[in-house]
Parts: sequence; structure tokens; C-alpha cells
Amino acid sequence: MLPESPFEAAARKAGERGACPVWQLEDFYTDHWDFETLCSGFGCEECVAEPEDLGPTEPWTPGADPSSDDMPF
Repeated sequence: MLPESPFEAAARKAGERGACPVWQLEDFYTDHWDFETLCSGFGCEECVAEPEDLGPTEPWTPGADPSSDDMPF
């Protein structure tokens, strides 16, 4: 039997608690990826995340914030 993946474990724990599975992931994942990317790894039938967890309602597009696109010299 294959070991349970971190996403499978988080989904299982979240289902038991009725919570958002993203917050059941280890810090390694939540510290390195944004909420939207992590969320896409789950197939939730209904979102149970708190609205503030979801962040901006509009997806980020390259060039939307010119200061973040500048390369430091």
C-alpha cells in the first residue's frame, strides 16, 4: 500500500473536522505556496474556507503591480 500523500491526509483530517483542507497541510506547503494554488489541489464539493483566507477576489495578473515585476539590480 502506498503511503498517504500530504494532500490526502489534509483532506481526510479536514473532512473529519468540517474544515478547510488547506489549513490541515504542513507549514512547508502553506509557507511556500499561495492559498489559491493549494486550494486547487483539493476537490471540495463546497468551499468551507473563511472569506479572509481566500485573499483578493480578482486573480493576480502579471504586470498588474509594476513594482513587483521590477528586477533588482
